[in-house]
Amino acid sequence: MANRAQIVDVAAWLEEQNLGQYAMVFAEQQIDGELLLSLTDGDLRELGLTALGHRKRLLLALDALRGDAPAPALPSAAAEDGERRQVTVLFADLAGYTRLTRELGSEEMHALTARFFAVTDEAVVSHGGRIDKRIGDCLMAVFGAPVAHSDDAERAVRAALAIRARMPELSRGVGRELAVHIGVASGQVVASTIGTDHHRQYSITGDSVNLAARLTSRAGDGEILLSGAVQDALADRLDAEPLTALEVKGFDQPVPAWRLVDLRAQSAARPTPFVGRRVEISHLTSALEACRSGGRGTCVYLRGEAGIGKSRLLEELRRHAEADGFACHAGTVLDFGAGAERDAIRTLARSLLGGEDREDCPERLLIDDLLGRSLTPAQRAMLDAMDHATRHQRRIAALAGLVGHVSRRQPLLLVIEDLHWANEVTLDYVARLCETVAECPALLVMTSRIENDPLGAAWRSRVAAGLVTIDLGPLRAEDAAALAGGLIDAASPLAQRCIERANGNPLFLEQLLRHAAEPSEADVPATVQSVVLARADKLPPRDRRALQVASVLGQRFALGALRHVLADPAYSPEALTEHWLVRSDGGDLVFNHALIRDGVYGSLLESSSRAYHCAAAVWYRERDLGVCAEHLDRGRDPGAAAAYAAAARAETAAYRPRAALALLARGQACAAARADAYALAVLEAEVLLDVAQVKESIAASGRALELADTSATRCAARLALAAGLRLVDRLDEAFAALELAERDALADELVEPLARIHHLRGNLYFPQARIDDCRAEHERALGWAEKAATPELAARALSGLGDVEYIRGRYRSARDRFAACLALCNEHGLGKIEVANRGMLAITCWFSGEDGLAQAEAAAEAARRVGQARAELIAQHGRLMALIGLQRLDEARASVERARSLARQLGAMRFEAENLWFLATIERQAGQRAAAAARLREAMALSRATSIGFFGSAILGGLALATEDPSERDAALAEAEKLLDAGSVSHNHFFFARDAIDAALASGEHDRALRYAARLRAYTAGEPLPWSDLVIARAESLVAAARGAGDGAMLTRLADTARALGQLDLVAALDAARASVRGDSPTLAAMPALSGRGAEVCAGGAQAPL
Repeated sequence: MANRAQIVDVAAWLEEQNLGQYAMVFAEQQIDGELLLSLTDGDLRELGLTALGHRKRLLLALDALRGDAPAPALPSAAAEDGERRQVTVLFADLAGYTRLTRELGSEEMHALTARFFAVTDEAVVSHGGRIDKRIGDCLMAVFGAPVAHSDDAERAVRAALAIRARMPELSRGVGRELAVHIGVASGQVVASTIGTDHHRQYSITGDSVNLAARLTSRAGDGEILLSGAVQDALADRLDAEPLTALEVKGFDQPVPAWRLVDLRAQSAARPTPFVGRRVEISHLTSALEACRSGGRGTCVYLRGEAGIGKSRLLEELRRHAEADGFACHAGTVLDFGAGAERDAIRTLARSLLGGEDREDCPERLLIDDLLGRSLTPAQRAMLDAMDHATRHQRRIAALAGLVGHVSRRQPLLLVIEDLHWANEVTLDYVARLCETVAECPALLVMTSRIENDPLGAAWRSRVAAGLVTIDLGPLRAEDAAALAGGLIDAASPLAQRCIERANGNPLFLEQLLRHAAEPSEADVPATVQSVVLARADKLPPRDRRALQVASVLGQRFALGALRHVLADPAYSPEALTEHWLVRSDGGDLVFNHALIRDGVYGSLLESSSRAYHCAAAVWYRERDLGVCAEHLDRGRDPGAAAAYAAAARAETAAYRPRAALALLARGQACAAARADAYALAVLEAEVLLDVAQVKESIAASGRALELADTSATRCAARLALAAGLRLVDRLDEAFAALELAERDALADELVEPLARIHHLRGNLYFPQARIDDCRAEHERALGWAEKAATPELAARALSGLGDVEYIRGRYRSARDRFAACLALCNEHGLGKIEVANRGMLAITCWFSGEDGLAQAEAAAEAARRVGQARAELIAQHGRLMALIGLQRLDEARASVERARSLARQLGAMRFEAENLWFLATIERQAGQRAAAAARLREAMALSRATSIGFFGSAILGGLALATEDPSERDAALAEAEKLLDAGSVSHNHFFFARDAIDAALASGEHDRALRYAARLRAYTAGEPLPWSDLVIARAESLVAAARGAGDGAMLTRLADTARALGQLDLVAALDAARASVRGDSPTLAAMPALSGRGAEVCAGGAQAPL
């Protein structure tokens, strides 16, 4: 026994006490070796240990640990074992027992009872039953516990008939007319050894016990009454009369009952209307041949009930395929317990890769990501930059590419079994594989149960390639006989009875025949579960318990897990494999059929299954958090909800958000503690925001806030809420949430949350053009980030400060801030933040006279690849600025349509207003002036409804240039200047000045044009830009030319500068003015630059001096 100094691993100590299921709870509550020694009974209750036995066990062990008392030896598992079993119960008693007792003396009555029990006991035992108890003249017998037979209901009925048949003989022996009442009922019971040290016995409890006793009391002299379950099991064999449903004490509804007359001989096998397997294998081999000869495959979907022979048919197909030169690769969808590394898709991918490390396969990085392999920091950063949906789709495409790549070497047979367990993620892969095999030499075959067919109409509508569905029915009688002949003599009566009972289901038949071929068993079972239990009962106790534990672990399980839960590190499963219950497969053990596992699992008592599940969770804790959580859930462990949260965080980190959301939903379903429900809700809000389900994220944040009960939890919930509100432009609500979050963070001095709060608040100020506030918030964010020593928060703060410089119109400073942010991202692998800021770097470079188009296109492509819609939208805006300047208007139209799609996806209407301004600019420059004006009016309505300071002045400047109504033009210009004076985002100053100058020139208002130029010069005085210098000098030169004082050399120089900066939309007016100086041009008011396409496309170049 460990002492105080040795308890450094509380989890290991709990496992020593066979209470490892509580390890996660102790860890969650930070119970270390020191605190462990001080725990009381009350503490254990608070930790969630509700079972008195578990608390007593721990308290005794703690006493021993403290030296107060020795810890008692734990009782053996076998002594406490119990299980659920399908049994048939028989009650029999003498008719008129009270009268007989009165008429006979006690000695005679005792002798009579002894002779009666001799008859009953012999009948019961000879038919494989067990005497459970005798009370007075009443006998209770059980068929199916503790050892099951494959036909326990039939055995009980035969025993009942034998007892009744012996009553005349007994009557003659005692010289009295005797009769018996018998009741027989089938059903599930709990079977276990019960009692105390003074008296212990094996017995059963359950409704079927009560029902059999009640049927006995209702039976007349010489009658045998059967329950409905017995009649159902033997319906084709019984000669029985239905009775009016009986009102039976203890049952809410009347109980159906039957009066047994006799048991008929075995009836002839009924013909089956279903086809056999010859047609199916012909279809499948034809598909192989077509695939091999034509170079294109198809998708085949085999459906059928459990055990109908889908797997066996696939084995035959695989034999044909390998003989025809196909490489075969398979995966099985498992319902529970295998872990992520063994799911069907990953298994298939690993098989396709083979033992070689194929570097030549396409999208190898995504394949390695799918398989969960180790990645370099650079690779991880690249994947981190993708959003979850994009990463999911690219993984799917990578697997499809791998199939196509491998199939070029050798035709493929791909098999995915048990699709009825598939989740949506797996079905996404399957849909793409169906499309893939139609274009390469590969045949995809999938199997599923019909009752849980996941390939409904919605899924099939996604798959353009053909899907051939084959529904498997029961075997024909001749096919079943052929199968039986492979195991025993098919003509034997035993084989014929097995074939009949199997009813065409090959699994049923195989199990029945294997069972019947074993010594001491001659009859057939009624159900597969009876077969499984009958065969399991033949195992030694150690192996039988191992089989039960294996059923808890799932259809596929690791030997290490089995040994752990058994607490038997030397256990070997040879007995399980020899009895054809499990088989070895790829290093794991697998039940030979799901029905075997289900039958064994269904026999476990809830208390046993819970204990086994919790022990399994301990084994999986360091191996697969998702499976660990499932085991804790099934074990009803109070730590299940926290385990689901931990598993969801792991899935999120691995870029599997849909899996994370599924785990969170399961965690919320079992969360009893308020803290667990909160943690799950706030994490759900974050994951939903990552997948752009903003409304759902806001709702989850609200739930988290309702559950939060500390400053820290309220702060986190409000941060998540504000982040969602920001994306749907509910800025006032977001500000309010952040104010409360900051109050909570300051109360507990939460450093990282404070950095996030100030960064997010700065982002909220950005679209409102609250420059000083925005700058102050991001500077505070950077200070808290440096205090927290967190590169991610520092990068975000630098991004925010770049936004501040942008708002102020200091674009070169903004460019430097964004460049510093990206350098930090590159250093620390912060892919998401990098992609989010590349668009802003491109825009500020464009204004600074650098090649913004190339940077914007690279930024847009990077954002598109990783699915960051907002980052791509900003990059598209940078691309639009450059394309319009270059007069590549057709490309600009495509770009603006992409931007509009992204804005709708995000639900961000302020960006849609900006998109409409871009579209109107394109239309105006293409000569569609009226359409442009209408578009700008629509944009202005949106801007007023969202955030007018974000783009309102730019829209009004464009409207002034597009409208033909002088009053509308003047009103637009006046309102725009008021908005600029009140505070607007910087791009308004630049775009308004450009369009307002041209509007004034077009109307001949030269002084007004010069005033707008002077306004822009004053705005950019602190940090002039090539772009603004060009606009200002252009305005002054055009006014001078219009007044007859034009400088031809200056106009030429400005036109060259505009071309060098990629501002071709500004060149035509300069060329026209230069021509007017020579006297061969129209007047300035009619210059084509105000509405025409301008000069030829220019790719840009070095900046020319002004």
